[in-house]
Amino acid sequence: MPWRRRAPLSTPEDRFLLLLLNRGRSRGGDKELARAAARGLDWKRVARADFALPFLCARAGAPAPEGVPERVRSAAEAARLRNALLNERRIRLIGRIAGTLRAAGIPVVFVKGASEIVRFYGSDEHMGARTMDDVDFFCAPERVDEADRALRAAGHVWFRNYDKYTAAERWRSGQYVYGRGLEQVELHWEPSNTAEGMAGYPEGFSAKLRASAEAVELRGAEVLVPRPEMMLAYLVCAASNRGDNALQVSRRRGTGPLFSWDSYCQDRAQDLLEDAGQVRSDAQQLAFLFRLRAFMDACGSALDPRAARRALDTVRDRRLLDIYLGLAARLLEGCPPLLSSAPSLEELFRRRAEFIAREKRKAVRYRIVRGIPRRLGAAAGRALGFVRRLGS
Repeated sequence: MPWRRRAPLSTPEDRFLLLLLNRGRSRGGDKELARAAARGLDWKRVARADFALPFLCARAGAPAPEGVPERVRSAAEAARLRNALLNERRIRLIGRIAGTLRAAGIPVVFVKGASEIVRFYGSDEHMGARTMDDVDFFCAPERVDEADRALRAAGHVWFRNYDKYTAAERWRSGQYVYGRGLEQVELHWEPSNTAEGMAGYPEGFSAKLRASAEAVELRGAEVLVPRPEMMLAYLVCAASNRGDNALQVSRRRGTGPLFSWDSYCQDRAQDLLEDAGQVRSDAQQLAFLFRLRAFMDACGSALDPRAARRALDTVRDRRLLDIYLGLAARLLEGCPPLLSSAPSLEELFRRRAEFIAREKRKAVRYRIVRGIPRRLGAAAGRALGFVRRLGS
C-alpha cells in the first residue's frame, strides 16, 4: 500500500482542536466550532487528546461546545476532575518537599508544572486543565548532595535502578529522580531533557531561574517559584528541547503512550500510511499550544512578555525554538509577541519537515553504526554455539 503524505495539522480532528484552542477569541466563535464538530470527527481520537480534553467541558461561564457527543463531554468532565484531584495531591507533595529542604537550609525553586499549580493555586480552571507527569525543582549545584541526603532521609527513594549509575553518570543527567507515578519527583541543577546540552536554553538559565525566584504562600508556608516570564521561557524551551523531538522518527510503535500527545497520535490505522514523524510532531505541538493557552489564561496581566522575550533572545540554538514560537504566534490567538516577526505557516512547516528529515538520516546512521555490529556479534555467537554443540 503506498505511503501517503498530508499537510501538517490538517486532519479534521487537528482542525477541531485548533478551533477549540482559540474558543472565544476567533471570529467564527462557537458556530464554527459546532460546524467542525458536525463533520464526522473521530471522537475516539479526540477523547485520547489528554492535553485538550479538559477544554471540551463547560469552563468559566462558557458551556461545553455544541456537537460534542455526550460520552466525550462526560470523559472531559472526568478528566478535568481527575487533573484537579491529582494536582491537589501534588500540592501536598510539594509542601512536604519544601518543608524537608527548608529544614535542611537548602533553598529550592519549583519549576514547570509544579510552579504553575503553586502560583495559580486556587484557580479551578488551571488546576483542572494542567496535566503533568512529575514534580520538578531546582537547587544550586553545590547543594545537590545535601539535598539528595535530606530527601532520602525523609523517605524519598531513588527511581528504579538509579543507584546502579555512577555518581558521574547521575551528574551528567542533570537530575536525581525519586519515586514513581504520582510520587515521582526530580531534583535538577540543569534542565535534563535535551541531548544538545544547554544550547537550546537561555544563557545561564539555571542561575537565572534561581535568581528570579519569588516566594508564594502555599497553605501557610512559603514556596519558591520563578517569575511568570521565566516560567514562560521554561515552558517554551522545555517543549522545543525535549528529547522526543529527536526521537520521534525512530520510536517503535506499540511501546505504549509515555506523554499526553502519544495517545493522540497512536492507534490510528491511517497513521501507518503517513509520515510517523509528522504525525507525532503534530500531536506534540498541539499539546504545547494547549499548555501555553492554559498558562496564558491563568497568568493574565501578571506576565511581562518583553522580559520573556529578552530571556529567549539569548538562546543560541534556535532551530526548534523558533518553530515553536512561530506556531504559537500564527495559531494561538492573543499570544504575546515572543518573536520580532513570525514566519508564515508554510515556512514553519517546511523547516519542521527539514528537521524531521535530518533526524531520519541520523536514525539510519545510528542503526548502521550500532545495529549492524550488534547483529553480526549475535549471529557469530549463535554460530559458535552451534559449532560447540556439534563438537559435543
